[in-house]
Formats: sequence, C-alpha cells, structure tokens
Amino acid sequence: MIDLPRSSYYYRSTARALNLGDAELVAIIEEIQDELPCYGYRRVTHELQRRGHLVNHKRVARVMRANGPGDQASQAVCSHDR
Repeated sequence: MIDLPRSSYYYRSTARALNLGDAELVAIIEEIQDELPCYGYRRVTHELQRRGHLVNHKRVARVMRANGPGDQASQAVCSHDR
C-alpha cells in the first residue's frame, strides 16, 4: 500500500484555468458560438470543459454578457419551434 493521502491522489490542478485570460476566453467562446450559435452560457461552459479548459459557469456567463451579442440577435438565429 502506498503512503499517499487520498486528497493528493485525487488532486486536479487548476493551472489552465488561471492562465486563461478574458481575451483568450472571449476568442474561444466566439469560436464555439460560430460552430454552435444556439448555445447559451451553460452549454458553452460544458463545451469549454470538454475541450479541456477548466472554467466556472459564472465566469463564462459574465464574459458572454459583457462581450456577446444582444438577446435579440441570438433569438433571431436560435428561434425554436415551441
């Protein structure tokens, strides 16, 4: 048996999340929204995490709110049958 604390074994570094600035995050988010225009902040957060970026959903929502298109533009593109 290894004398290693369980917390050290399961430790996940957040170095990538700290090195990702808002400008880089905006560029990545715009790339995701070009591919998938109907994605909101929740789906964009999931896609960022799937691509290997450790980013909090609150940060993604803040960046999208500050730099994204208005609600009218996204609703015109993403109108779904209801």
